[in-house]
Amino acid sequence: MAGSGLKMAFSGALMTALLCSAGCAKTEYVGNGVKGFWSDSPAQVPPNIAFGKAQQHLEATWEARCSELHASDDWCEKPPVDHMVLKGKYYYVTRTSYPYTDFDEFTRYAVRVHAETGDVIPYK
Repeated sequence: MAGSGLKMAFSGALMTALLCSAGCAKTEYVGNGVKGFWSDSPAQVPPNIAFGKAQQHLEATWEARCSELHASDDWCEKPPVDHMVLKGKYYYVTRTSYPYTDFDEFTRYAVRVHAETGDVIPYK
């Protein structure tokens, strides 16, 4: 009986490891439009270049956040700040006024810029 519990625990841990190897990339905060951008990543595209490529698409991220996430509160009445994180092979750049503490929240409603090629994927 104890052996089957151990097998199940091992099986669950193995499944989690396999799934994470495919999609659990660490999210690194790269900076914001107020304090600037930085990264220790060896990415081909520097953060400031990625930010420049995303600029023309940031208003769409702001509008989506305001209409879909913050329609019932006053966060969209506050001045927004542009934030960028690096996760996997992409920079995620977004505009928000909400003080997120979980960096993964910056990947939602974001413009993606490929860290190696510079290709831009606009939000929607």
